[in-house]
Amino acid sequence: MADLKDSNLELGNDSEIAQADFLLTLSSSPSFQWCNATEVLSGGCPAHFDGTLCWSPTPSGETLNLSCPGDLPHYSTHKFVFRTCSPEGTWQPAAYLGCFSDNYLEYIQIMSRSLRKIKRVSFIGYSTSLVLLIAAFILLVSLK
Repeated sequence: MADLKDSNLELGNDSEIAQADFLLTLSSSPSFQWCNATEVLSGGCPAHFDGTLCWSPTPSGETLNLSCPGDLPHYSTHKFVFRTCSPEGTWQPAAYLGCFSDNYLEYIQIMSRSLRKIKRVSFIGYSTSLVLLIAAFILLVSLK
């Protein structure tokens, strides 16, 4: 299988949909309460719960890595998710796509290719239908 960077480019919007699908979880998690109770670091990013993981306070310009959560389907706990604290002290988005198991990424790629084929066949079918409808309309008007 291609490396993750290649699959990111190939997946396009499908990866965003898959990522958003799995981020819709855990809003009442104990991690959320703990994350909001932690101390604030001056000159860096504060603790932040993004709906899946609690990111501890981090100095500006540093990158924090955490193990991928194991309680979400298709995630591999042997992989890591990274998040960078910008020099301005704001969190950059975490890339959870790296947490997906390889089988799931292959599944998304296959589904993405199938969807492109379906769209192509649909376009050809609708175009043919439109051309024949116009021809039938012209024939009907000319025979009247």
